[in-house]
Amino acid sequence: TAAPSSPEPEQPTMEQAISIRRSTYKSDVKSEDNAAHGVFHAIDSTSKQQTLHAWLQYKELGQMAANHFQTKNYDTFLFTPYSSRENWTKANPELRIFADIKRKGEGSKSATKNATANKSKGILGDIFDTISTGSYLSITIKLLLTASTMFAAAAAVVAAMVATMVGDHIGYYKYGKVPDDWTWGRFRQEYECEKYYIHQENKRFYTMADWQTMRDIYIQHVDSSYVFDDPIPPTKGYSLQGKGNPPPFYAALSPGSGRGLFASRDIHEGELVHNGTISDVSFPNADAFRRFMFALPTKEMACDVTEWTWTQPLHKNGPLKLMTSFTISILVNEADDEEEMNILPESEVSSLFYATRDIQKGEEITTSYDTLYSADFDEVGLGW
Repeated sequence: TAAPSSPEPEQPTMEQAISIRRSTYKSDVKSEDNAAHGVFHAIDSTSKQQTLHAWLQYKELGQMAANHFQTKNYDTFLFTPYSSRENWTKANPELRIFADIKRKGEGSKSATKNATANKSKGILGDIFDTISTGSYLSITIKLLLTASTMFAAAAAVVAAMVATMVGDHIGYYKYGKVPDDWTWGRFRQEYECEKYYIHQENKRFYTMADWQTMRDIYIQHVDSSYVFDDPIPPTKGYSLQGKGNPPPFYAALSPGSGRGLFASRDIHEGELVHNGTISDVSFPNADAFRRFMFALPTKEMACDVTEWTWTQPLHKNGPLKLMTSFTISILVNEADDEEEMNILPESEVSSLFYATRDIQKGEEITTSYDTLYSADFDEVGLGW
């Protein structure tokens, strides 16, 4: 008697087909269709959990990974095609890959050996979380935890706890309860921003992951069609003149003012220093701003956004727009007097800032907020 044939592999159902979008991270391959592997990003839109970046051995495993992480309360999934795990790590060292997602049985023997050695040193080694998906496929996610990643993991837990303790306000959007009456001033009051700004010198500089978090939230809650594809990372600014050419400034502490911008080289009078048409983004209305604010993970970030938001017309006699930026260009400080001020926009509706005098390398770059950066929040429906 012939042996019974093996049952056909169980196919994923329509309910398992979770959307995985192309991320805004830069890829080192020309076509996603030609990429067999890359980086999978699992995001909790409430920001109560740390965004997870995982290496996919085969991009086809993304759907299974998404199904798994959805059970862990992650709800947004992105994919970046990449030529190799090593290249990603070199190009994005701040976006640590916490997991390798491989087909079951294709793990690294050397990794297992290293994990055993780590355990003998008192360091937690490999943690295996097997995803069972019936007879269709079974994959293993291997988290390699060294001493440094253990610290990062602990920090992520603390961050998640803090985000939870911020209160129901930040969590409103998750439940579809975005109040339409919160003003700019109420955000400041509820998040106790005045206390935060007492310690200007202690305010930290945002990492690439921080800027990416805000960009992801902007895309998800404000403008799903927006693409952040500048090769210059926001920690360095943006492409001022041609792709890959950063502006002539860097971020550093300014005595008495907290964070600020400083000239990275000598700048000549009349030279273009900042182009806001490249770095700035707008909110279509006050409700879009509220959705964005309620989706932010921490009070710190929300308070910074209230400081980094302004109103301006984009053309002569045009309506006021609610604006912000997700690059270090937003850190430019206001000058104490005209003599100290060294950049200004070319007009009251222009976002092109030129040097009003020669600026020496290392000198702080300052402007006048009155010229362009108004705060007429009443005019855009955000009130005070």
